[in-house]
Amino acid sequence: MLYVDKGTLLILTSTMPNANLIYVQIPIDADISYLHYLSIMDILLTNDDGINANGIWALYHVLSKFANVTIIAPSSDMSGVGRQTSKTIQIELIDEGYAVSGTPADCVILGLSALKLEPDLVISGCNCGANVGFYSIGRSGTISAAIESTFLGVPSISSSLFIPIGEFPRVPTIDEYQNAANATAYLAQKSVELGLIGPTEYLNVNSPIGTNSNLNISLTLPSTLCNIRSNLNDDGSATIHDHVWADIRDGKVIESNGTDRQTIMNDVISVSHLSPVSIPTPSTILNKIISSY
Repeated sequence: MLYVDKGTLLILTSTMPNANLIYVQIPIDADISYLHYLSIMDILLTNDDGINANGIWALYHVLSKFANVTIIAPSSDMSGVGRQTSKTIQIELIDEGYAVSGTPADCVILGLSALKLEPDLVISGCNCGANVGFYSIGRSGTISAAIESTFLGVPSISSSLFIPIGEFPRVPTIDEYQNAANATAYLAQKSVELGLIGPTEYLNVNSPIGTNSNLNISLTLPSTLCNIRSNLNDDGSATIHDHVWADIRDGKVIESNGTDRQTIMNDVISVSHLSPVSIPTPSTILNKIISSY
């Protein structure tokens, strides 16, 4: 952050309590119109895999090269919790931010409210496993943190790593998150610099695993494929399975070109520009039904 007051340039190196404040004297009549180009971007970084997951640290190492990054992440794995929130959470101060005994949505609310952070962008990830398809949007803790941010007026990016069919689940190394980290950092810089996403919008980014720096990026739409089924077990329980990936592997279904899932399967980084507040246009028939009630 940069501030100018009475000929003194104040550079705040972090929003953390232990931030350094640097004073630089400049002529009182100096042209300071260019200083906004020097402003350090502020990012709130969270995830759903937890504070010890490789994905969040892969992002942190890349983002902190150009941004002031504050981590607020769950202290344990919170995968698949959606936008669930807690009544009370415990907060642990760490060098890079905070570890929280709550959900990804809790982390965002804590940062933007109680901790009074004012980030240019909230970034959630990088998730171990892809988050693609419309049906995953409400379930993913990674995406839900990004959505929570938009409801609080801050644009966001959710970032996930696609692990090829047949290899999942496994724990990728930090180096294997390199594609995702680089793409997310690029999009973060451009989004803030050019105002690409509004305060109620977010980018859902899915990246192939690996360190290949020559990957292309494609603008996509979330897949509409969904095949979740449940089966009754002899012990009176039921098992729930997501069969989409297996169906694709076995050739039972074919994903459409231009979707997020097909794009990452083609070894291309997928970016979907989304908003949780889009409202469908009511059909003529629905208007008639409403008016005749």
